[in-house]
Amino acid sequence: MVYSLYCISLKLKTPSEKGKKINFKNNQEDLLEALEEFNKKYRSWSKRLILTKIEDKFFNLVLIIEKDKEKVSTREIRSFTAYLNKEKNWSVYSRETSKLFEGIKFSKITLEEAKEIITTFDSNTELFELQKENIDYLRQTQNQLTKKEISEEKSKISNQTNHDLSDEQAIAIFNYLIKTKDLGINHKEKKESILQIKDILTNWL
Repeated sequence: MVYSLYCISLKLKTPSEKGKKINFKNNQEDLLEALEEFNKKYRSWSKRLILTKIEDKFFNLVLIIEKDKEKVSTREIRSFTAYLNKEKNWSVYSRETSKLFEGIKFSKITLEEAKEIITTFDSNTELFELQKENIDYLRQTQNQLTKKEISEEKSKISNQTNHDLSDEQAIAIFNYLIKTKDLGINHKEKKESILQIKDILTNWL
């Protein structure tokens, strides 16, 4: 089960003279090797990385978290950086070897957004072939909520004592319906309600 996904963009934090000249596109093999080692190490810990894009001075990753965790940060991928430093001698590219990269972007994304990102892959490239297992895993993953998320949404709704809903309360209920439309014994009724609400909203477009 996928609990959360993150889009990460990394660049060298304090590049040395060699680091200023680096082109990440020319170092794809090192990045993929570090990625493979990370996934081997953490697969049983329910974390996966997919390298989604490589540019001259930065590269993008999708981090898949398969455990319910309160906090997630770039620390989750420290061993990825450590492998590049220790095994591939990337420490020569930085003046601060204790922290090779800095995050240009670290944001939580939806499953739909993650799937949209991987649609940009060219299936004929090495980048795709060496990550096919994890790409297929993400493609085949269904949208699922944690029990905690569902409980929080139900709690929000059950705490509403006023039958005259505020705008915020109405939005919270609609969001709950959308998030849980495929869950529970009443999922068909939820979907019907969503369609009815959408029909009403369409009249105002």
